This record gives sequence, C-alpha cells and structure tokens, in this order.
Amino acid sequence: MRARPLLLVAAALLVTVSVTASCSQPVSSDNTGESITGAGQSSLSPITLIAEPLYGSPSKLRDLSVATELPASGSVMVYKVRHPKVDKDNVREVAKRLGLGSAEVGETDDFLFARNASGDVHVDKVSGALYYDTPALDGSPRPLQDVRDEDYYRTEAEKFLKGTGLWREGAVFAGLSTETMTKTEGAGKEATYPLSVEVHFTSGALGGLPWAGVGPKISVFFGEGARVTGAAVYWPQVDEYKKYPTISGQQAIDNILAGKGGIMEADPAEDKGIIQQVEMVYWCDPVGYPQEFVAPYYRMRGVTAGGSDFTVYTRAIPEELITETRPPSPASAATVTPRTGD
Repeated sequence: MRARPLLLVAAALLVTVSVTASCSQPVSSDNTGESITGAGQSSLSPITLIAEPLYGSPSKLRDLSVATELPASGSVMVYKVRHPKVDKDNVREVAKRLGLGSAEVGETDDFLFARNASGDVHVDKVSGALYYDTPALDGSPRPLQDVRDEDYYRTEAEKFLKGTGLWREGAVFAGLSTETMTKTEGAGKEATYPLSVEVHFTSGALGGLPWAGVGPKISVFFGEGARVTGAAVYWPQVDEYKKYPTISGQQAIDNILAGKGGIMEADPAEDKGIIQQVEMVYWCDPVGYPQEFVAPYYRMRGVTAGGSDFTVYTRAIPEELITETRPPSPASAATVTPRTGD
C-alpha cells in the first residue's frame, strides 16, 4: 500500500514574531464597528475554538509593512458545526452504496470501517470525513495508458458522487491534479508518467466569505480506463449561530505583533515583508479535530523583501469572546488520510 499523506494539520500556527507595521490609508470605520466590539458584545457568549499550537512557522519576519487598505471592525456570522451521525449502520449503508455490500464492519480508535476484497471505506468518528479505497488505488503503481480530458473526468466524478450519495450541496469544481512517477531511462534521461488522476471539488463561499484550512473538499480518484479507484469527502455541515463582532485589520496586525497568528510559507531567512492583500475567511479545522464553531479569520498575503510569498492567519473575533479547548493528542492530531491533494 502506498503511503497516505497527512492533511494539513493547521494553518493558523502560533508564531512569536516582533513586527513593525505601517499601513496605507485604512478603510473608514462603519457605524457597527467600535460600538459592537464594546458594550454590544456583553450579551454574547464566548465560542469554543481549538487552541492554537505552540509550534509552527520558522519565519523570522521582523519588519512587516502594509501596502493595502485595512478593513474596519464590524460583525459577521459565526456558524455552529452540526455533528454527523457516525455509527455502524450508517457505515454499512455507505458501503452498500459503494458496492461493498458484504463488507466486514469494524472500528478503530478514530474510524469506523467496512471492507471486503473489492475495497474499503473509513469514516472518521469525530468529523464524519469519509475515505473510500480500492486495491487499484493502493496497489503497485503503474503508468496510465489511457488518460482522458478534464471534462470527461469532471463529468464522471460528479456522476459517481451523486450515484453513491457522496455529493454535497454547494460543491464547486476546483480542477484536476495528477499523481506521477519519474523514471530514468536510456542515456540517463528522465521521463514522467501519470499514475492517477484526482478530481477536486471545494465549497462555495459561506455567507459571502471563502473557506480556508483543510476543507470542505471532495476528491475522486481515477485509474486505468478512467475507472474510479477511490474518493475522499470532508464536508462539515454548519448552521447559522449568531453574529459576532470582528476586530479591525489594524487590530489583527497588532495581534500578529503579539505572536497571536501564524506566518506560513515564508522563507526562514527573510526578515522583512509587505502585506499586499487582506481578506476575511472561515476556518475549517483538520480531520479528527472536534470543531464546535466555524469562525472568521483574517488571511493576509504578501511578499518578502527577497520576493518570496507568505501568508498570515489570525483570528478575527475579539479574544474575550473566545474560549480555547485543547486539540487532540499529537498522535490523533496528525490524522492519516488517503490522498487529498494537501
């Protein structure tokens, strides 16, 4: 069986950075800004979020300037995660739809599963994330002889998902990726061959804001003859909870100054950077994390003085309206999953 890569464990990794921030002219405050983050929030209960880990980016950014307008404070909807029903009867029904009708049903610490010679399906007990594998997906890698075009794979992936009940409302096609292998052939020349084609779907915007983190997402894998060889579905279901105040973009930068955020993808040798884009997103925790609420984060993107890109995530809700809970143990936090493109 080929090794299964890890989902991104987290993007909002806690990094202690000392940053000097300067900004261009900020967006003017609206009437709901400071008043909401003042007395108006006293009627709101703190929401529970997973504590940010005490490790993360090796970034050494110390001088961070801002070359874009920063958003004012305001308010945004927080969503409550609807816990999925995961039991043996449910897993047995999913297996039946996938053609594993006579499958053995069992469980591990983290998953319920059903399997037979035709394949297996695992469902995460906490998040309901589902992984379907066949021997063709996990077997010895062989280059594909028959590779179709994008429209074909997209159409067949949607047909498979809808026919097996794995399609999710709001799913949006997000492209293809190809798993490849490189071989050294005659005269020392290298040649690259396709092994598997993966079709990606993600969720559309939630309340007008994009998602960030490891989901929601769906993957369908194709092998020889454009046959489906596996699938992965991680799609948290959420309901509107309450509107919460958000801090301003400048306050978010102040939090980053205090080490309350995560700088990702930055060159560890760089110490200066410019934030060029600021947007608000909804954060999706990794598989296996007991996420209670979907809350807004600021995502800030920029470039270092040396020209390398970086991304910063920091929470958009005031600290006094957050109660932290511990993440799973290190062993559980690194949830092993089938290929998901991350």
